[in-house]
Amino acid sequence: MKVVKILLITMIIYVLASCATTPTPLSTPTGKPELIFNDIDKKQVMNLIIKEALESGWGLKSSSDFNLTFSKTAPDAAFIILGATEIHAKFDFVELGNEVKVFISAFYYNSKSGQSIHVNPQGGGETDKLLIRIQNTSKLEKK
Repeated sequence: MKVVKILLITMIIYVLASCATTPTPLSTPTGKPELIFNDIDKKQVMNLIIKEALESGWGLKSSSDFNLTFSKTAPDAAFIILGATEIHAKFDFVELGNEVKVFISAFYYNSKSGQSIHVNPQGGGETDKLLIRIQNTSKLEKK
């Protein structure tokens, strides 16, 4: 019985500690998870995002002319609570005149069951860290 109590307390402390370190959320013009790049073409924006994602430990899962999807091993807390094995970050690109808008979505994915759970990409997790890195390291002018 003591072993069960110790394991339970240890798990609770571990889950709470893993949730405690959250960065300041990305600040965008609309408050939604998006980035806007001016006077640059979509291919350059896509290359920038690929570079930053790979340097941050994400793997490129799929790509097309209009979107990129990256994956990373889910944090232990997501696995324990949700059964998630991966976190995916999807970037959709829209060109409007001389600007490129990038819309971001994120979800936890269980590779065994094939189920996914949509999460807020600005919730302070791995996707938010990647967005902040892209925003901070970009030398490109953003609106």
